[in-house]
Amino acid sequence: MSQSRTQTEIRVHLNNLVNRIFFLLFATAGLAVIGLAVLAGPLTQYSADRRTIYVEEKALARAQHLYSQQEALLARGEDPVITERIAVNHYRYASPESAYADRAQLAPAWGDLTLAVKRVETPLAQLPVAPQSLPAEPFIRALADDRPSRDLLVLFGSVLVLTSLMCFTRKPMPQ
Repeated sequence: MSQSRTQTEIRVHLNNLVNRIFFLLFATAGLAVIGLAVLAGPLTQYSADRRTIYVEEKALARAQHLYSQQEALLARGEDPVITERIAVNHYRYASPESAYADRAQLAPAWGDLTLAVKRVETPLAQLPVAPQSLPAEPFIRALADDRPSRDLLVLFGSVLVLTSLMCFTRKPMPQ
């Protein structure tokens, strides 16, 4: 008698465990589908915003790098070799002495200029890390554009949640 009662208790506990597992699976799947359908639009916008922020941060880092280079050159602005080289390279300036010559002659301190420019040129600041795209981004983007599909997913998710509530919740045990 006690052995059959023990086996019955084991079956009841096993049945409860199976019901809880199925309840969790169905409810989680239903809520995930509903969440995906509801959040498809905001997820698409979030991904686009992250890409825009990345591009703007990259442009800002480049601008800050250029600004620091210009500040360093302006600090050395009284050096005639640097001033002449900047004018020749960036503004196509031709000095009066070289106006009648075939080619502009390099200043005798060209080696000093190269060394000075190398000291001024620093590597770009740490650029921001490129945003990783979501694994299902094309699917989410297509879902965000298709309203009937989103409504259908919400309906199916609701059916899964209701099925889990109706079929896999605890039932009173017969006495």
